[in-house]
Amino acid sequence: MVRRQKLIVKDERGVPNYMAAFSWTGSKDPAQVPPMFVVCGEVVDAILISQFHNTNIRGIPHSLPYREPWTQIDLDSAARACRAKGEGWHLLTNTEYAYLLAESRDLGTEPHGNTEGGRDYDFPEECGVTYDGRRTLTGLDPVTWSHDHTENGVYGLKGNVWEIVTGLRLQKGRVEYIPNNDAAAVSTASDSAAWQQAKTEDGKTIYLSGGNGVTITTDQAKEDWDGAHMRDIRLDGLESIPQIIFDLAILPPDYKERKDGIYVDSELAEAVPFRGSGFSNTSHAGASAVNLYHPRSNVYVFIGFRSALYVKDWKQITGKLIGA
Repeated sequence: MVRRQKLIVKDERGVPNYMAAFSWTGSKDPAQVPPMFVVCGEVVDAILISQFHNTNIRGIPHSLPYREPWTQIDLDSAARACRAKGEGWHLLTNTEYAYLLAESRDLGTEPHGNTEGGRDYDFPEECGVTYDGRRTLTGLDPVTWSHDHTENGVYGLKGNVWEIVTGLRLQKGRVEYIPNNDAAAVSTASDSAAWQQAKTEDGKTIYLSGGNGVTITTDQAKEDWDGAHMRDIRLDGLESIPQIIFDLAILPPDYKERKDGIYVDSELAEAVPFRGSGFSNTSHAGASAVNLYHPRSNVYVFIGFRSALYVKDWKQITGKLIGA
């Protein structure tokens, strides 16, 4: 029911973008559709995701090969820059990132990537092309560095730069999210009314607590910070991981076997997500890694982002396709 293809699409500035297109061909009932395709209650025709971490061309992000990823930009600025590309364009959402992880898992194509200065720490024979001895240029990676291990997939989910996504956050450790793929269209500002609290099946609020590792709890989180391998996650007052933790891709289903890092700051009024690890994370890297450790104002050389596009009707972009 999902058709995948590679497309090159012009944005409103007329600049091409290399995109992985995911088209929904099934039911138009939102209850029967993967959350990525449900935007504000409407089932959209397709979601197009940048194949590469975006690069900066005159203040607008673009998905192009042979470029340096755009880093040292905060979440709100990245979101504004993505929306400036035109109707339907937005900063990659946590829901979209979660979909890529799930599809990769279903295909058995765990993404590899740059986690040790240009090579994969777990597969040291696999290397990209660095431009500063640490970070790699887009579009020159081994095919195993894409989410589906094909040249048509999404690259960079593991390593190179941590990836800003929107639609998930912690507030003093409390897990909050924007449902379905609404974060692609609505305000994701800190005071947006779209935020909802994550709850257990019996209605208890869920927290991620730092200190002595990372703990999932329904009690008030400690005002602390810490990180852990996912396999070392702890539970307090819970017999099992709440399903919404898996739905939000905070943990993958096989977390007990994974060394991917999870980082939490439950002191912050708001901590936003960076995903997928960076060029120096080595033994705790992985596409499932999640960093809820920084405020939305944070900028750094190891944090980048990518844009995506939701398409309500293929007619929206028919005249903007320039290749496949």
